[in-house]
Amino acid sequence: MAKRSASAANDGSWWAQEKPEDVFTSLLGNISSKEFFAKHWEKEPLIIRKDKAQREGDLTKLFSRECLERILKKERIDFGLHINSCKYANGKREDKNPEENPEAGEPVRATVKKVKALFDGERATLQFHQPQQFQDSVWRLCAALESHFGCLVGSNVYMTPGESQGLAPHHDDVEVFIIQLEGRKHWQLFAPQDKLARSCSDDLSADSIGKPTHDITLEAGDVMYFPRGTIHQADTPAGVAHSTHITISTFQNWTYGDLLQAAIPLALEEALNDKSALDFKQGLPLNLLSAAGTAQVSKVDQRCASAVDEVKKTLGKLVQQLAGYMTPAPAVDAFNADFLRSRLPPPPASSVSDDQIADAPAAKRKKNKGQKEDVDLVDLTSDNSFGDPVGPKPTSTSKVCLLHRNHIRVIVGEGLEDEEEAEGLGGLGMMDGMDDDDSEEDDADMPDDDEDDDDDDEDFKKAAKALLAGNGGGGDSEDDDDDSMNGSGAEEDGCFVHFDFTNIRRLHMTNIMAVKPPLSSVRLPMSAVPAMGKLLAKLTPIALSDLGLEGDDALDLATSLWASGLLSAH
Repeated sequence: MAKRSASAANDGSWWAQEKPEDVFTSLLGNISSKEFFAKHWEKEPLIIRKDKAQREGDLTKLFSRECLERILKKERIDFGLHINSCKYANGKREDKNPEENPEAGEPVRATVKKVKALFDGERATLQFHQPQQFQDSVWRLCAALESHFGCLVGSNVYMTPGESQGLAPHHDDVEVFIIQLEGRKHWQLFAPQDKLARSCSDDLSADSIGKPTHDITLEAGDVMYFPRGTIHQADTPAGVAHSTHITISTFQNWTYGDLLQAAIPLALEEALNDKSALDFKQGLPLNLLSAAGTAQVSKVDQRCASAVDEVKKTLGKLVQQLAGYMTPAPAVDAFNADFLRSRLPPPPASSVSDDQIADAPAAKRKKNKGQKEDVDLVDLTSDNSFGDPVGPKPTSTSKVCLLHRNHIRVIVGEGLEDEEEAEGLGGLGMMDGMDDDDSEEDDADMPDDDEDDDDDDEDFKKAAKALLAGNGGGGDSEDDDDDSMNGSGAEEDGCFVHFDFTNIRRLHMTNIMAVKPPLSSVRLPMSAVPAMGKLLAKLTPIALSDLGLEGDDALDLATSLWASGLLSAH
């Protein structure tokens, strides 16, 4: 288990200061990461009981009913978009969201009064989607876990009154970590009917799921993990005022099968362009369509059977040959592009001083009467300072250090272009709302081409602005950095530094991501590749003279990175 200094604050600031792998192991209690992945990951559930000291640490301070009420007062939170209410009783789940007013033409705003009536009056469960968009402590945790897992991490908060249940038995298509925050929650887990499921199930009936494999009650501070496909249900026991837990979800559409979906078309294109790969260029058998189609294969006809056997045998041989053309690099680059467009931007540290808050140029600061400024009231969304220069401009005598290296990817070649390898992936790796039944993206809304990157950027900004208009914050990110590139447009190979600093926090895990956001990049000459390797490997400042570049090249490199907020000079 990762340890921290005694002076570290118990407010989540530790997650912004420590290595992502240490943040992850803090969830596991006394179990090592190695043991977890060997025995439990994608295999079986794990219940992690925390001791008294651990229960009073960071985890239970992630979110609370008071946090929700504060957000409801501060932000525009809508039923259906940000929050749902439901109740499961007598074998049936009932949605409790207020009905929209057709004349108003907009969702119903969730107010403290409306939510209280549902929670206290109707004993309904509240499901608050993606709290990392609004709560800094959850932002810090999810961002650290995204860096650790290397893929998207989403979250939902569930609040359930005593003697009540919100959801029917079901399974999800994500790896799930449950963190109990307030009260107690009784859980039943059942053997999966679809191991490592790729889609969420409908509500399941009690008589179709068998007996539970696990029957446990989580207390505040406890953590539970179960693989995707695990059937589960939960209720708040009698004698408990209410339960609050947060679900951390990851690895949606993040499998070898998904990687193959991207890799096989690229490998096939390589094979078809290989002049010596004649097997791929041989013509199909005569009258194949009339002999081996779907309607024909069911016929008891020797001619059809022979045609089918010949085609299957040939396809099998070609698939084996295709492996020789397959390299994971282009497909992984496509995954990288998707991840960088969609992930959370780097969060600020929680334990910032009043001077640091006052100096944050784009922060919107609020102060409770008679209190110091609450860091969770510092609104850093799309108009944050990430992507802007930090500190003094580098000079020839400076020592320099990369900022937020876990949010940077360096690609040698053509970069992560916004072309065919990034399109047609169906939102690869994008977790579409996490446990939200209405979360499917519409691929038809994806742009068809990238003839004009500026148009793509503008389309994304308009869509983002429309989503944020009622959310009490945010806005469109300024495109005023002449040194950055947004995806395609590279005429020559080079060293591309891609980063997510300008991503919009308020859009994380939302359906707006069906509109392809721009990819922030800096293109450097190929001579900068070894120097970038040194910068990525060095955790402490390094002198420009030690980067191994000639003349003013080291200063030019540092200045380019500094101008995009990727590097600080000392």
